[in-house]
Amino acid sequence: MNRRSKLWAGLVGFLLALLLLAAGDAVAREILEVEVVNWPALTSIRGSVSIDGPIRHSEVDVFSDVVTTVRPTETTRLVDAGVLDVDGYSSVVLSIEGETRGDRLAFGKIGAILVPDKERAKRAMLEEQMFFFPLEVDASISARETKVFVNGAQKEFRVAFSRYRVFFYNTTKNAVDMTLTVHKAN
Repeated sequence: MNRRSKLWAGLVGFLLALLLLAAGDAVAREILEVEVVNWPALTSIRGSVSIDGPIRHSEVDVFSDVVTTVRPTETTRLVDAGVLDVDGYSSVVLSIEGETRGDRLAFGKIGAILVPDKERAKRAMLEEQMFFFPLEVDASISARETKVFVNGAQKEFRVAFSRYRVFFYNTTKNAVDMTLTVHKAN
């Protein structure tokens, strides 16, 4: 094959490739028809379906209590601050803060441990000092002039249960007015 034939063959191939690309682009821009198949045996919906009001994306819950000295390993003495309902949410951000009480300077940690609100988890905690699937946040307290402290490090967790029981602990020598703020989100 001579040089001129090779040049013509290359040019024809190039033009053919351009033509195919243009045709493919036109097909890609075309509106495609989609068929939706309803599975009535699995999900039967009768009547109208509507959503009243806004869909919640996030919500904040706050737990507070005055906590005297109790180590996190003293599971029968932890302060029960209540139940956190996270049904419908996929994650939580935990933030803990507090204020020491009394004249002495406080050294130690305060914290919150959230455990699933299930009977077996509660029994394991009380009888065996074992936490099932805990979510925990804490703050270290060091000696300083002011009595007020805030934990700047928030912790985010994906939730696996619909309800968690909240327990507080405090390893300082002072009573501490503690607040756990829980930001629930999807």
